[in-house]
Amino acid sequence: MRSLCNYRPRTGATVGIRAVSARLVVTALLTGLLLAVSAVASAAVLPSTDATHTVLVKGNATLTFPTGTTRAAILAALKSNYGASTKPSISSFKFVIAKKTYKLTKAERKSITPAAIDWDAMADAVLASDATTATPIDLNALILGEVSTAKIDKIVKKYAKASAKDAKDIRYIYDKKKKKMAIAPAAVGYKLATATGRKAIQAALRDLAVKGYKGSLKTANTYRKTVQPKKTTKSQLGKALVVDLSKRRVTMYNKGKKTKTTYRVAIGMKGYGTPPGWYYVGAKRPRPTWSNPGSSWAANMPATIGPGASNPLGLRAMNLYNAKGNDTGYRIHGTAKLSSIGTAASHGCIRVANSNIVKLYKKTPKGTPVIVQP
Repeated sequence: MRSLCNYRPRTGATVGIRAVSARLVVTALLTGLLLAVSAVASAAVLPSTDATHTVLVKGNATLTFPTGTTRAAILAALKSNYGASTKPSISSFKFVIAKKTYKLTKAERKSITPAAIDWDAMADAVLASDATTATPIDLNALILGEVSTAKIDKIVKKYAKASAKDAKDIRYIYDKKKKKMAIAPAAVGYKLATATGRKAIQAALRDLAVKGYKGSLKTANTYRKTVQPKKTTKSQLGKALVVDLSKRRVTMYNKGKKTKTTYRVAIGMKGYGTPPGWYYVGAKRPRPTWSNPGSSWAANMPATIGPGASNPLGLRAMNLYNAKGNDTGYRIHGTAKLSSIGTAASHGCIRVANSNIVKLYKKTPKGTPVIVQP
């Protein structure tokens, strides 16, 4: 129950086709295919080949262009291989992160799908090479020059966030089984690096070219990097308040140990019990104004009561928030009703004598965990 206190194709060129191993393809990709694409763009383009060139095309097959093959012949051979009327499309795209599969949306797939096959870029890549090379020219990799890296990174960052596991510092918790405060050890986290995710998507896009610029794609499994916690020892723990309902007492802890700061309190009465659990001080109010919650018990009370010792919230108030960052409506606050201290007398809040709340308030930073145990 919420507290009620103050809640707010082929041509004249000689064409030879043979299968090439996938290992060769992947190795070529990972050893600088983007640099190769850039180099092609800046190299001089000849009117015909001045040496025999072999290129990787659809299906990871090869086409061989002898010396003297013209640009027109090269274009004709490439269009025959990939299909002159082919319009690139991705029917589905599965992004695998830490063995979990994420499906890209239609809009995301469209954002990284080339508008058309860049035939000129392919021909230029062949003609720009001025000598016979042992490694075939990977024309499938040219697809990467047609896709915005920024759009790939946007997708990566979205799914990196979805797949991330936050690192956790050593911390105070409420142990639900033991129903009391406990200290949880630090734990490492995991997050996909943008560069790692980008390479995985780029490799899959190259596969799209291998498939003839049409089909479904799936990345290789990508691994997340480890994120280390910042605080791992008890000496790095800050303060915490532990409210023991059975003992009607609040005690401050620091660095995982009890301190001498402890005070008797009043807790929620029957029907308005103070619920056990983990909270934190989400707001501090040095001179709180009480606002009527509209409850039956407050029907004859004014709409507000300004700051002062007789204010229902006393001289100080600390608002308790839950783990989701929401104000619960419960407070640790002062009271002038000293006879209520040590009893179940409030409407869910934790009352502390005014003389003590001033001292406790001063010692308790905003953000301090508050564990309420039965």
